[in-house]
Order: sequence, then C-alpha cells, then structure tokens
Amino acid sequence: KMLGELSGEMFGKLLDELIGELLDKLQGELPSEMKVSWQGELLSELKVNWQ
Repeated sequence: KMLGELSGEMFGKLLDELIGELLDKLQGELPSEMKVSWQGELLSELKVNWQ
C-alpha cells in the first residue's frame, strides 16, 4: 500500500513496530534510559512530520 492510504493510527502503529525492531537491534549498545527517551522523542517527531 502507498503511505497516503494508511490512516494516521495505522501509520503510528507501523512506526512503533519499525522503531521497536531497530531499537531491539541497538539494545546492547544503548542504556535503557537513553533507549526509552530516544524512542519517545523520535516517534513524536516522526508522527508530527507525517500528520
């Protein structure tokens, strides 16, 4: 599907999953506190840009 066909909610869930997978791969390199705040900041920035 084209990105334009995705609803905001679906796109948000997709972003959550993709970033979650990326963070799982980086988990060994990032302290957990940094991981949590970085994920939240990145997700909110991406969601703002896409809405």
